[in-house]
Amino acid sequence: MERSELKILIVDDIPENLQVVASTLEPEGYQLRFAEDGESALEAVAGEAIDLILLDIMMPGMDGFEVCARLKSNPETHEVPIIFITAKADNESIVKGFRAGGVDYVTKPFQVEELRARVGTHLKLRQREIELEQLNQAKDRFMSVLSHDLKIPMRGINGFLGVMQEQFEQMSIAELRENLRLLSQAADNFTSMVQNLLGYSSIQSGLAAFRPDELELAPIFEDIARMFSVDGERKGIVWTLDAEEDSRVFADLEMTQSILRNLVSNAVKYCDAEGAIRISARPDDTEMVIIVEDDGCGISEENLATLFNLDRDVKEIGARGEITSGMGLVLAKECVERHGGRIWVESDFDKGTRVSFTLPSM
Repeated sequence: MERSELKILIVDDIPENLQVVASTLEPEGYQLRFAEDGESALEAVAGEAIDLILLDIMMPGMDGFEVCARLKSNPETHEVPIIFITAKADNESIVKGFRAGGVDYVTKPFQVEELRARVGTHLKLRQREIELEQLNQAKDRFMSVLSHDLKIPMRGINGFLGVMQEQFEQMSIAELRENLRLLSQAADNFTSMVQNLLGYSSIQSGLAAFRPDELELAPIFEDIARMFSVDGERKGIVWTLDAEEDSRVFADLEMTQSILRNLVSNAVKYCDAEGAIRISARPDDTEMVIIVEDDGCGISEENLATLFNLDRDVKEIGARGEITSGMGLVLAKECVERHGGRIWVESDFDKGTRVSFTLPSM
């Protein structure tokens, strides 16, 4: 987060003191908010997300200790760091301030560089706490998806194996082939989910290598279509690949392949028999817009709004009952955003879906 996005609330009942603190911090680029008493301070924090509070102790009515205690007792403001700015530098007041929940104190009259340094330090610490909390939330969502989504193909695999074991002697060659096909499909789904989950985990943990280079899109499109040629032949899908020979992007090859692999995989699942899938690219200023579209069953408006949510419960069903966990789109979004690009989906239910994303062009 940039300094210009960070908000600091300064609380002091003397306007001159507010001006002195403001003149000290304004050159640092922070957004400053002001309150001249305890009640106003509580109202200010309730109405806006504040990143740090500079709090005077000696104020009429509600003093700084009580303001601090109230903020710390409120779950919504409990984590906001509070620095006391006070002329009361005796040990008893300092200890009382820490017990109330303050993280630091600065004595009046303060040194300009000292105040700036303490404010900067605690804002950095707060940002690290927020980042750690976000990572923990992402880890929890990831583990939830991992434990839930992997059960889907495993149930299919176990189910087909059970049927084949129990009815093997009674099955015809055609039935055995069909069950083997379904078993293979379930195993492919399982492998795809594992790859996506591991890819997402790698990006979130910062372990994924990012090596952007000049890439030619036409051969990548051909490789992706070839990868799904067997599934495409089963459905009679007609492929259209539209990329000029000079359609180049500056992107990571593995991530670009992962994005297209997941988008085309979904397109194949959604596409009806004898349907069409089109993969195209068109330049747009400094970006290349890459589009994967199908004329399949489409996505409902309700599900469209939550497509990129990792913790969504809705699972899409393909044209032949194929299950799509949604993890592929989440991973695609992560890879696109790693390049500074955008991804969006347009769909008409029962008509088709169009997924577009951007990568830096050459």
